[in-house]
Order: sequence, then C-alpha cells, then structure tokens
Amino acid sequence: FPIGFSTITRTIVYQLSDDLPIMQTTCTFEVEVSGVPFSITCPNDTLINTDVGECRAIVSFAPVEVDLHCNVIVTTSSNVESGSLFNVGQTTVEYTVSDINNHQLTCSFIVTVVDQEGPVIEVTDLVNVVCEGLPATWEENIYDACGVVRVTRNYESGTVFSLGVTTIVIEAEDLSGNISTY
Repeated sequence: FPIGFSTITRTIVYQLSDDLPIMQTTCTFEVEVSGVPFSITCPNDTLINTDVGECRAIVSFAPVEVDLHCNVIVTTSSNVESGSLFNVGQTTVEYTVSDINNHQLTCSFIVTVVDQEGPVIEVTDLVNVVCEGLPATWEENIYDACGVVRVTRNYESGTVFSLGVTTIVIEAEDLSGNISTY
C-alpha cells in the first residue's frame, strides 16, 4: 500500500447449505500507512584549516545519504553546496530531502573553519648605524588575511642606539590568537 489512506473492499460469496440460496456480503475498510518512505544521513561535522593566505576555505563534503524504503523519487536541496567558500567560524549545512507526496526530512552538520596561520611580519629598508647618536630606521609590513589585532615592539623605528648589536623584536597577533615574532 502507498503511504496514506487506501480503501479496501472485500466481497464474500457463501452458501450455508445446498438447499439455501447463495449469499453475498461486502465489507469496506481503510488502511492507513504512515511514515516517510526514506531516511537520510548527513555527513559528520567537519573541521578544516583556512586556505593558505586566506581567511576562508573551500570545503568539499560528501552528499547526504538517502536510504529509500519504498520505490519513491526524492529531491535533495541544501543551503550550502559542497565546494563552497566558508569563512572562519562555524557554518551549519542543512539538507532537505522530499518526495512527491510532500514527505520531508532534514539533517544538518557543522563545518568549522579555523585560522592556524600567524601574521606575516616583513622588515625592509633597515639602516645599519655606524656612528653613535644616529637613529636606526626600518619599514615594517605586518598583515594577516583575518586581521591583525596587536603589534608590539621592543624598539620603534628611529630609535638611537649605542654602538654594538641590539636585537629588535616585533610581535604580531591575529584575530584567532596566532602570534608571529620577527
């Protein structure tokens, strides 16, 4: 029987004995078949790093698995397709599977994209001081695809140093808490 209501009619013909007429009775009843003629299983939650130099990642995942319990045709839709760009953070991917009788099931899973790359610190045009009392200067280029939230230095460009070797330390932190040191 298909899912839903089906009306069944049965007719019984009988004769109690040879000397009695043939009798007939009809019985009608309904059968209700309930439930959804399929089940679905979503992929597992996914954890992935950002693409190199990006604050997002292209994420591919397996399609929803549909187990047909009856011979039905289903359509599958999703709010996000496999192979899409996902920003840093969590995104819920939801699949909906439905058939022509408006039976619907949904499942979902979470894609988490994490930033594991620290900021890039570039120092250029460093001027070596050969005479005491002159400032040492340099140019800094500090960047991160997800954004830099903090930069600290033990010396600023333009500082006057005594003769000798001085180590300059520059530290940068991005929005995800990744730290790089130059």
